[in-house]
Amino acid sequence: MMNHPVKAKSLNEFWSQRWHQLFKQTWLAIPFRPVRILSVRGLSSIMKNPKSISFMLAFISVFVISALMHEYAIAANHGLSIYRRFFMGEQLLFFMAHALGILIEQTMQATVVKRWFIKSTIAHKLIGHIWTVTFGYFTFYYIMNGFISNEFYAENPIRFLNPYILRIVRETPAVRPYFGSYIY
Repeated sequence: MMNHPVKAKSLNEFWSQRWHQLFKQTWLAIPFRPVRILSVRGLSSIMKNPKSISFMLAFISVFVISALMHEYAIAANHGLSIYRRFFMGEQLLFFMAHALGILIEQTMQATVVKRWFIKSTIAHKLIGHIWTVTFGYFTFYYIMNGFISNEFYAENPIRFLNPYILRIVRETPAVRPYFGSYIY
């Protein structure tokens, strides 16, 4: 499920290659592709080449839908009154900040990095990693707050199965990438 997210050298890499790879095809199928296709159709009458705008809208739609799902999970776990009072909007803030962060990254890649020819240098990778970790440091509070406050992380109804699941995962190389560093 995770592919060593702490090693990400960009927010784009974090989300597209390292975090929740189990759901990647779902996010591509439902909202990304439909939004991209519909926005290309809708914008083609007013723009010459709407593909880049459509891609951006589709990309943002994934973050919006994910934010809404996380908001729902927090509301369902805490109840509506507590959710409204303490947690409402935190998930949306987190996911929109990350979408904006990726757009900033893409803009920097297309302008500064491309112009300075530093894409594959150690300095570029180090700066990217520092950017990603720093961005996460300031934003991960918003996604974690609602889940940690009711000890959601400890709610595992089948905890007694963990040793068996880990053994199966360790013995089955094909599923290891979906479990990340947790299995080692």
